[in-house]
Amino acid sequence: MNANNLKEIFDKSELTQKEFADKIGKSVRTFQNYLSGETSPTSKVVEDIIAIANELNIDFDGTNKKGLDNLSDFSDLEITEYIAQNLGRFKALATFRKVVGLKD
Repeated sequence: MNANNLKEIFDKSELTQKEFADKIGKSVRTFQNYLSGETSPTSKVVEDIIAIANELNIDFDGTNKKGLDNLSDFSDLEITEYIAQNLGRFKALATFRKVVGLKD
């Protein structure tokens, strides 16, 4: 998620910076760094931001109201971090698919 997507969600949310920062569990300064593009949110924070957008029924570039559709909105690093953080889930899903006989 880039700063433009975040700014769009934030602007449409009609929340204050403090309210938005509180919802994602970050300080106002950290949130401001995300908005300016100085730093990028982790994949967990991106998930929280998307959840806020969905909760408030906010549509933004590259998404529908159900969430992010386009992986090109994420950097390779963000995708890699997400995979690394969720590797256990992916392995469990692969095992489940084999056990129940699902094909790719």
